[in-house]
Amino acid sequence: MRILLASICFCFIFSYVGDLFLISKGKDLSISKINLQEEIRYYNENNLEKGVVLYQVDDSFVLMGHSGNAINSVFGKIYKLERGDEIFFFGDLYEVNEVKKIKANDFSFLDLSNKLILVTCVWFNRRERLVVIANKK
Repeated sequence: MRILLASICFCFIFSYVGDLFLISKGKDLSISKINLQEEIRYYNENNLEKGVVLYQVDDSFVLMGHSGNAINSVFGKIYKLERGDEIFFFGDLYEVNEVKKIKANDFSFLDLSNKLILVTCVWFNRRERLVVIANKK
């Protein structure tokens, strides 16, 4: 995984992530069902306190964010997502395939290919994580 912040120009952020060139316009992640529109500003960094963090694992994208009800809890409503719901990620449309709880030490979702994966904690339960797995349409 290789990250290079190339330039900031005209309110757009141009980033090279793996083999993908990303252009951030402030609505990089959009889920209308839960009224979520979020800019992805952090790539392969431990910056969950500031927003959603993006990791590219082979040909999948893993987005991590806090849940709960604090100001930085951008994934506080992803538990409402269901199979068939739509997610827009950098202009591409994804469809939710699965929503499940896993153990906090279960990283098997990293073995999935060609997926968009959202991960957050489960409220009041440090032993579990909520994972949303979506396929590109």
